[in-house]
Amino acid sequence: MKTHWHKEPKQKPNPDYVEWLHNQPCYVCKTTPCEAHHVKVKGQITKDHKALIPLCEKHHRGEFSPHGRDRKEFLDMYPVHAQIQIAHQLLETFEVTK
Repeated sequence: MKTHWHKEPKQKPNPDYVEWLHNQPCYVCKTTPCEAHHVKVKGQITKDHKALIPLCEKHHRGEFSPHGRDRKEFLDMYPVHAQIQIAHQLLETFEVTK
């Protein structure tokens, strides 16, 4: 019986994918450039570096954003399951083009 937690090595994002994502249109307003937002399911502890969506600065860190004061309103309009679906589509698109 183990008496300590086994930790997996930290996952690192693919820098080529992140750079590509920065040039994709914002998920909300379709502007560029964007930042890569980690989509996290409720209760998820570690970041999944493959579950990323492009958000402009305003929609990534502004008041109406997943990190802002109006987070609940943001998630009501853009639910996590829809964000994850977009993240998977973007990753698939990136992998096909590379």
